[in-house]
Amino acid sequence: MYMYRYEKRVKYYGHIENNDETKNENVVDDQNPKTLIRAFGDGLRQAQVGIQSSFTVDAHAAPNPNEDVKVLVTTPSKQACYMQVINNRNGTWTVNYTPNDVGETYIDVIYGDEVVNGSPFKVNVFDTNQIKVSNIDGGLVGHLVRFHIDASEAGVGQLEIIVQDGRMPCDAASRGSCRFDASFLPREPGRYTVDVKFNGLHAPGSPFSCYINDLSCVSVSDSLTSAPVGLPLSFDIHHEDFYNYHNQNAAIDVVITAPSGRPVPLKRSQLNESITRIDYALNEIGTHRVDIRSNHSSSEKMDINGSPFALKAYDTSRLAVSEIPRLVTLNDPVEFTVDAAKAGEGQLEVAINDGLVPNQVKALGNAKFLFTFIPKTNDTHTISIKFNGNQLTGFPKECQILSTNDITTRGPGLSQALLGAQTWFTVETPHGNTTDVQVTVFTPTNEKLNPSTRLTADGLRVDWIPSEVGTYTVHVAFGGNAVPGSPFRVKCYDPKKVIVTPPTSESAVRKPTRFLIDASRAGEGNLEISVNYSGRNIPNQVIPIGNSRFEVQFIPQEATVHYCNILFNGELVLGTMCCCISNGCPCSSWLDREFYIYDDGFIQYRRSPFGVNVMDTQRVVVFGKGLGSVPVNIPTSFTILTQNAGVGDLKCSIKGPADHMISCVMAKMEASRYEVTYTPDCVGEFQIDISHDNIPVDDSNPYVARAFDVNKVKICDFPSTIMVDTPAYFIIDATDSGSGNLEIAVSIDDKNIPNYVQNEGGARFRVKFIPDQAGSYFVHIKFNGVDLYGSPFTCNVLSSDFTFENYEYAPINKRSLLLIKPKSNSKFNPNLHIDIVSPSGNCIQGKIEEKSANIYAIQYTPNEIGDHHIMFYTDNDKKCMITKFICQVYDATKIRISDLPAAIPHQLYKFTINTMDAGDGHVSVKIKQSGNRLAHEQARIDLHIYEITFLPETQDECFVTISFNGENNLGTLTIPIKTDSKQVRVSHIPSGIVGQPIVFTVDLDEAKTISVLISESHGGRIVPHTMTSLSNEKPRYQIKFTPNLARQHTVLVNYDDQRTLNYHIDVFDINKIRISSINDGTVGVPLIFTVDTHGAGEGHLEVTINDGRRTLPAELKSIHARKFDIGFLPEIKGKHSITIAFNGIPVEGSPFEINIRDETSSDHEIIEENGQEEEEEEEEDDEDDVDDHEFLIGGQLEGTKVGELAWLICNSPLSEIYEDFDLFVT
Repeated sequence: MYMYRYEKRVKYYGHIENNDETKNENVVDDQNPKTLIRAFGDGLRQAQVGIQSSFTVDAHAAPNPNEDVKVLVTTPSKQACYMQVINNRNGTWTVNYTPNDVGETYIDVIYGDEVVNGSPFKVNVFDTNQIKVSNIDGGLVGHLVRFHIDASEAGVGQLEIIVQDGRMPCDAASRGSCRFDASFLPREPGRYTVDVKFNGLHAPGSPFSCYINDLSCVSVSDSLTSAPVGLPLSFDIHHEDFYNYHNQNAAIDVVITAPSGRPVPLKRSQLNESITRIDYALNEIGTHRVDIRSNHSSSEKMDINGSPFALKAYDTSRLAVSEIPRLVTLNDPVEFTVDAAKAGEGQLEVAINDGLVPNQVKALGNAKFLFTFIPKTNDTHTISIKFNGNQLTGFPKECQILSTNDITTRGPGLSQALLGAQTWFTVETPHGNTTDVQVTVFTPTNEKLNPSTRLTADGLRVDWIPSEVGTYTVHVAFGGNAVPGSPFRVKCYDPKKVIVTPPTSESAVRKPTRFLIDASRAGEGNLEISVNYSGRNIPNQVIPIGNSRFEVQFIPQEATVHYCNILFNGELVLGTMCCCISNGCPCSSWLDREFYIYDDGFIQYRRSPFGVNVMDTQRVVVFGKGLGSVPVNIPTSFTILTQNAGVGDLKCSIKGPADHMISCVMAKMEASRYEVTYTPDCVGEFQIDISHDNIPVDDSNPYVARAFDVNKVKICDFPSTIMVDTPAYFIIDATDSGSGNLEIAVSIDDKNIPNYVQNEGGARFRVKFIPDQAGSYFVHIKFNGVDLYGSPFTCNVLSSDFTFENYEYAPINKRSLLLIKPKSNSKFNPNLHIDIVSPSGNCIQGKIEEKSANIYAIQYTPNEIGDHHIMFYTDNDKKCMITKFICQVYDATKIRISDLPAAIPHQLYKFTINTMDAGDGHVSVKIKQSGNRLAHEQARIDLHIYEITFLPETQDECFVTISFNGENNLGTLTIPIKTDSKQVRVSHIPSGIVGQPIVFTVDLDEAKTISVLISESHGGRIVPHTMTSLSNEKPRYQIKFTPNLARQHTVLVNYDDQRTLNYHIDVFDINKIRISSINDGTVGVPLIFTVDTHGAGEGHLEVTINDGRRTLPAELKSIHARKFDIGFLPEIKGKHSITIAFNGIPVEGSPFEINIRDETSSDHEIIEENGQEEEEEEEEDDEDDVDDHEFLIGGQLEGTKVGELAWLICNSPLSEIYEDFDLFVT
């Protein structure tokens, strides 16, 4: 609250002024009777015009109290005023008077003949009714509210301005002549009160009120950025709780001004108290101004937020589009123009097939654009053109694509052919016109064949007979252009030339049985091998021994006749055996069959299968996938059959690579069948010792299982783009992933091409393949049947008349050599112009030199780190570029390694490698301790920074070797080991399950202070535990705790008040696994369900699907973080069992039972209408859907004992016979 006081000095009738001059009123003369009379009261100080005022005269102490009192009131206008003197009869008098003039009024008080002390009295007379307050209107939050106060006619007094009962600060500025400008700043909307007082009395109309609005509450429903002309338009204004100075809903002023300056007519309608709708239409193209203002006061208007708005008007009908052809050719550019010069401003959108087909745009000036797209498929292409989101009239338009892809070829004669047997294929054209079809067949020796042709209902049928084993080339062209897939490479084979050599020793139960197959002269094809007894198939393993020769192994499980069936490309094999039949011949173990005996003594049996006698050699049998190659951190198992071994104690112990014991669970499944489950925790060999009555089960005990980690297989230097017929190289580093099988397949258009693998030492392999046509090549890589992360990898191959080698990487300041090899049908011009440009733009000298016959090389020495561009031109004018390569130049000497402090055994150790100054390349790290390689993790935490993490296992020093692009300039680095922790030994701490206790032991050399702290790694919450002493002779303790959350836990061991050991334990919660509903299915129709492991913690998900006869292959696909789609293809009808386990533990409800029904007759009709039914069984095989993925049942190797056969079951949509695969074991 602010209060203002002002005074005015005047002289009146010669009286002494009494408001500022000093008067000695404190001196009283006791002898003077006048001093004994007093006059007092408010009426002697100030008075309000028109209102009676009073004061008192006290003369009771006067010598003569009966004298009369006379009062004289002198007003500024010298006019008399009403006055009354009342004798109170007690020596006092009351004087009442009513002033009628504003100003200084003088009152003379006379007692008898004496003037009363202090007389004349100066009285300030004021008039509150003369206070004028104006312009208190409504206001806005954050804006000053101003009003005026005029007190010039009110007299002298104190002016008070109070806003919101004093809670709101107020300010006032004097304009002179007793006039003021007052203001206050509201911070929030609402009703405000202003109280104006003068000398404590309210001014007329006080207190005043006004309403404060918030402009941020006023909004427009439309963005008001663009609008079409000629169409009805509208927008809504929301103004809830928006009032004017009369406390009524405030008006909103809206003005729309066209580019010409003319106002745009509009119509206002009130939808409700808080929404106003504005209807309008635009008739001019260009930017319109939209002003939206609030009428919040009588004297001022203010724009709402965003006002004025710039509204751009446009006319879609003014866009001009050039002619777009209805029929276009595949891979030929399609061009059209769009002229938007007269349409106004806006966003032009052109989409081909909803954006799936890319298009390029070029500005031609003056709002005219050229659009180009290249159709890559023969599907109908739909062109959509929108302006400011509105589709142009006549669009979308369709373009029909014509190409050789419209030509369909099918039939067995395009893939495989049996020697001497007629084969065929058909060529189908879109309109049945076969006159432009040309077919040519070349033999493996490049001789031309003339096949016979005839027109059928399915198209042009081509018949021909192969006469020699090998690859035939079939060219099919239409109108001079090769049809898709042409030239076709047809493999001719002869199953009669497959030679089979029988086992060379007796066959026994659980002992490998081997026989040989020689298909070197039979041509290319698929060998299908199956071994069965009593109607059941058993696994067999095919080992390539070179030159299309194979060794087949299988392990009989029962002492009975086993039958071996061999097919080559689906044809029965007439194998060749030994040269005689006698009791001493190994063939005597084979059953009698029908044979042909040739002059040279060789015997060929008439048909397969053939039988092998198997004998039993022992009673206790151990087998299962847990004895072969197993993935780390995933539960695995094997089976023990005691059969007729009698009653005895069965024991099993498992020791890890670091000689640490691995816990295992042995469960009795049946009377003589036991299941042993364990989880390998690191890469390496695990020794499994099994005894029955303290006697090893056989001579192979202990068994050895080899754990592997597919995530540690690294792909280095994979090429993204290469040239046709140019070798492509990349590195597969399986050094730290354990032992296992690498499967590499390179394909284009669902056809594999050869690849070559070279061992570069250890488990590091250099893979090479040579693409023979342009296109996208897919490289599928599996390790032990599991796809690598990122597989399949894509390599784009471009066409060229030359092949280029050794250009990807080059060391700085060293001579580099780039090789050029022209194709056989190409003539190389050694006078080509070469530009080698460094990152700084400098040119490096390079000259083409002929190194040998038809081989050329470019020698150059780079002196800068970074990408060097190598460009080939046809001449020195550089008008035509042949090709361009990028060579990454590096300097391995500039690699920087972080500090390498001492490590602690069994604690994670980290260091970083910085290659920022070394250039681009591949970092390879090898870590050894005690002569053994340590597994490590290599993470890229920045563009040029790698973090290496590993776990020291012993007290010996660690040796680190770092290579960059194959160069090691840092030598061998040594990491010392702290020996403090030798006094503390902690047993293996297994992974845990929520709600189940985790137990481990701690052994000490000396009885010093020991403490254990267990906490959750994320959040740091302390987990309670118990520590129990296990021995009185030496310090040994058992630690036990129960985790409550599925997350990683940290165990910190402090010894002698020093932090000694730190461990990390994964904990999972099986109850968090969520399975979607699994519905019944149909034979031949993929069935998919979802498994959500979110919240379950780290672990391995296992899904096994069984149809009652065998385990079906399943595909697992990650669709979100920790959420997977599981798909499989039912093959037979009936009950199917789906077992789902997490870290080896079945989820709730597992196994799930579903019913698979047979496909209906309507399904067959649909298949026939879609052309899926073929005339012959061989053609059906060729027309089956081809999938790029291969599946591995269970995802791991099955094994038995050390030194015996390990086997693998594979399944693939490419073949129905799982024995058809080549397996390489390293």
